[in-house]
Amino acid sequence: MMSTLTAQTYCQTLLVGFWGLLHQTAIITYPHHNAEGPCTWVMPYNGCKVWMCIKVKKLLHQKKFASFLAMLANRENLMSSFEGDVECETIYLYPGNLVIMPPGQMHAIYTPVACFCRGKHFFSYNALHLTEQSQHVDKLKGQYITNKEHRGTLETMAHMVIALPIISRSKVWLSMMGNTLVQQTKQQTSECHTQAKAVATKVLHHFGITTELDSFKFVEDPEVDLNFKGKEVLVYGLLEEFHSVA
Repeated sequence: MMSTLTAQTYCQTLLVGFWGLLHQTAIITYPHHNAEGPCTWVMPYNGCKVWMCIKVKKLLHQKKFASFLAMLANRENLMSSFEGDVECETIYLYPGNLVIMPPGQMHAIYTPVACFCRGKHFFSYNALHLTEQSQHVDKLKGQYITNKEHRGTLETMAHMVIALPIISRSKVWLSMMGNTLVQQTKQQTSECHTQAKAVATKVLHHFGITTELDSFKFVEDPEVDLNFKGKEVLVYGLLEEFHSVA
């Protein structure tokens, strides 16, 4: 299954998430998560970073979860006021140290001395349930809790979906990324997005998600554990109809 990409779109897709981060002394970055639900790695080249990862302990459905994260990101709220609701771990990063975060990981940073870091945002099939959760939170409260958006994310996710029919016969975990992709590509007409939408729709139908109401019920279900990956599916058989054009 081939897709047509312009040179500009290809570069955006290939380079999505590569970045450098330069901070002066005594800089505080308040709690936030990285926009659009990527995994993230970061490594200092000089100086030091005091990196704090924040975990929400209580089970909340999507809407309340987004509101809770917005309160965490509010610089007027002290972290001590969330005692019992969150767990925090502080990591000291020196040159050569590497930290890797899953999608949607809330984190705060203190830079005690001038520091330059390199990092990358990337996507993983095994973390797509967290990507979906993070993107849904951004849709509800993104103006309060995320940093800069990155071009090429939709294209990257579309190619990940297109690759599903030709993945080896091993089992993979499928998430509701298909729902996110279908919603985002409604107004898109490129060959890549059309192909990805067809595959994503097939996956959604397998899980009984056939309407927008079904999708809404799923993401707002208070009984759904947001950290649960979902059912394990043998994608090679499920997407067999797409093999002839792969």
